Amino acid sequence: MNLFHLGLFAKSLAVIGSVAVVGCAVALRVQGELATRDIVGTVISVPMLAYLVHLWIALSKEEASR
Repeated sequence: MNLFHLGLFAKSLAVIGSVAVVGCAVALRVQGELATRDIVGTVISVPMLAYLVHLWIALSKEEASR
């Protein structure tokens, strides 16, 4: 049982990263500025969320194949 699939992680990182960039753009448009903590929080949370989504998809595919 392999818990890391590079291709799936790359796809989930691309999607989550794109959503984060759009979210930051919306926040910048609404508030007029982004604080350093917003950028740092986004940089830290995006890979963590992408890994969790990657695990969720990988484990659901593995469960379905049983």
